[in-house]
Amino acid sequence: MPSFRQKFSGFFRQFSAPSESRNDENASNRFIKKYLSGHEVQKYEPIILHGRTPQEVPPQQLGAIKSYEVVSSLTGPHGGLISVNQTEKHLSASDPEINFIDNLEEDSNNGEKKVGTSTNDSADETLNVESKQNILKKLRHPLVAGVENWNVPHTNAYGASCSLYEVHPITHRHTGDPIADCFAIVTRANSAIMVLADGVNWGVKSRTAARSAVHGCVDYLNKTLFTKDKESPKNTTVNI
Repeated sequence: MPSFRQKFSGFFRQFSAPSESRNDENASNRFIKKYLSGHEVQKYEPIILHGRTPQEVPPQQLGAIKSYEVVSSLTGPHGGLISVNQTEKHLSASDPEINFIDNLEEDSNNGEKKVGTSTNDSADETLNVESKQNILKKLRHPLVAGVENWNVPHTNAYGASCSLYEVHPITHRHTGDPIADCFAIVTRANSAIMVLADGVNWGVKSRTAARSAVHGCVDYLNKTLFTKDKESPKNTTVNI
């Protein structure tokens, strides 16, 4: 019969040396605890190259574009960059001393006008018909930041947005509505344009600023990278 001392030492040993099943449970939860605490977990974070000027960023070679056809395109929330799309207007300034290139060309043309004549009327009519068809096509499907349709979902490329603000119990609207964030994604065969704007606070003006920024970025990249003009190719990040 074990003595009182042996019983006490055995009882104390149960707390000092956990059982094997308990060790297995701790081993399975060890990764979760380390991950939540942020210790002893190897982190794989992408290297983000940034700079205030293009010269501060190392030049990266761009890959060859396989196709210009848009595979998927989405923007949001609530219309995204489509809500700020406007036709480009001629630059103007109130200062009479400021001249733009277009104004100088118009002034030079006003001084000397040249009238061009063509002997082939059928060729002119063909060009007029083609130009009219192009105009009708653009009116039917206007380009918004270089993309015709901004509602082309795809299983491999999709964009969505959700507000994390609380919902008002009476109006059922999110706090801070309208939110000032905006995103846009345009994917092609071997390339993708992803733009995200984190608006300042919320409101109509902040939302317009975020949408305008996303619109400008996407429009510039589409016109610069995916242009059919091969005279001046943009093959590095610095050239862009």
